[in-house]
Amino acid sequence: GTDFTTMESFFDGRTQKTLKRKYKFEMTKNPALVEAALNPSARKNVDLSVFEVTDSDLANIKQPVPPADLGPTPVEGKESTSGEDTQKTTSQKEVVEEDADDERQQVLEET
Repeated sequence: GTDFTTMESFFDGRTQKTLKRKYKFEMTKNPALVEAALNPSARKNVDLSVFEVTDSDLANIKQPVPPADLGPTPVEGKESTSGEDTQKTTSQKEVVEEDADDERQQVLEET
C-alpha cells in the first residue's frame, strides 16, 4: 500500500498532502507506471556494482584548486583613497559602456 507518512521522510519539503495529491494525479495519468513502481514482484534486479568506488578511484580524483585571491574588488559608489583604484574603475566602466554602445549599434544595423 501507500504510506505517505514514510514517504514524507524521503522527500524533503513535501507534506503528506502534496504526496497524496501527486499520487492521485499520477494514478489518473499513468496508472500502469504507478502500479509497476509499487508492485514488488515487478521490480527488476539491478547490478549496483557499477556504482562501487574503489580506493584507486578515490586516489584518481583531483582535489579542487582554491581560487586565486584577487584582492578587494572596488565597490561602486564608494570613494577610493588611492587614485589608481579610481582610474581602474573608471576605465573598466568605459569599456563596459563601449561594449554596450557596440551592441546597440549592431542591433540598429540589423533592423
